[in-house]
Amino acid sequence: MPNKRPLHEKIQENEQEQCQVKGCFKSRHRIEAFCKNHAYQRRYWGHPEAHRIRKSDYSVESEQVREIIMRNIDHPGINLGIEFFERWMKRASQRSPHVPCPELISRLHDAGVSSVDLLIEMAAIWVLGYQDRGLVKSDLHLTYLLGSKLIRFVPYPVNLKGTVHLKCGQYIRDNIGVLLMNILKASERKEVNKTDVRIVMNRTLD
Repeated sequence: MPNKRPLHEKIQENEQEQCQVKGCFKSRHRIEAFCKNHAYQRRYWGHPEAHRIRKSDYSVESEQVREIIMRNIDHPGINLGIEFFERWMKRASQRSPHVPCPELISRLHDAGVSSVDLLIEMAAIWVLGYQDRGLVKSDLHLTYLLGSKLIRFVPYPVNLKGTVHLKCGQYIRDNIGVLLMNILKASERKEVNKTDVRIVMNRTLD
């Protein structure tokens, strides 16, 4: 059997190549397919071109989903979503090993965060992920964002590993992904209705 090449040789060869991100001419970092900066973004956000998204970037989506959720507050699916966050925060406060990141999520419980507000936040991020605005770069980036926005609903000054965002985001998707998609559909129907009204108002007058 041929000998495996030493890692340092692979790194040296790879670093002669260009970052795979279009328009980036920097050298690749170690054995990554990207430069150091884009490799960090990929590890932290799930996509090399992703970046932090501010609340102001999805304020419109937040208002849309808040209206939908509050109008349907007695809907059994909405109730399940609210109960999901209540249960997660309660178990986290008890440091249960059966929920992800209890030491981080317990902060939300201690701060008295509303489960309704958490559902609104997650739904707003979900709707943003399906907008053609270029802010959410991929489905994986959306998962990382869900986890990050949940953890930092109460400000947290320490940088965390991207795997923490991924773990929490995937837990959200696995448990209430169907509900988030339902809220997205309701949001899209509302936008279609607005468009229909505009079309009617724009019809040629006699």
